[in-house]
Amino acid sequence: MIYYPKGLHQQKVFENCCLYGETLPVTTSICRRTLAIPVSPYLAEEDQDKIIRLIRENRSVSMNILFISYDSYKYDGRLRELIKVAQELGEVTFITRDEGEEPVSGQHILYKGSGYLKFISFCAKQAKKMQDVDAIFIDNRKGILPGYLAKRLTGATYVDSGLPGTL
Repeated sequence: MIYYPKGLHQQKVFENCCLYGETLPVTTSICRRTLAIPVSPYLAEEDQDKIIRLIRENRSVSMNILFISYDSYKYDGRLRELIKVAQELGEVTFITRDEGEEPVSGQHILYKGSGYLKFISFCAKQAKKMQDVDAIFIDNRKGILPGYLAKRLTGATYVDSGLPGTL
């Protein structure tokens, strides 16, 4: 999760480190384009509403969002809540693993295969079919690689759900 608007090489606290003051264009670019949304099981509903309102105020049009999770919609309440938040921001197509469930909407794509490598390939194929993806929400660690590939295929921006050390 990106917590700072500037790269570590630009943070005063790191002025005695070897990279302080260096020009790191990729890091700088990522910091400018990455949006981190606070996520916690203890986030109050009024705080959720404030986050949604602030994003809406700073975004003039509704976003097209691809949401990727290696978990099951049926059994993961946190996942369902994250999808609800994403739906407040725009049109959401979400990919989850099939655990003996039916899609909950026309935008719910179930991965019915087995194995993580096949999941990555499945997500990449789904991303290729989509047009005008503005943002990709990555729900869990196993969503990082498919999310990265989807980003490359669609040109979308990442929106991280709070996984430490991810972009």
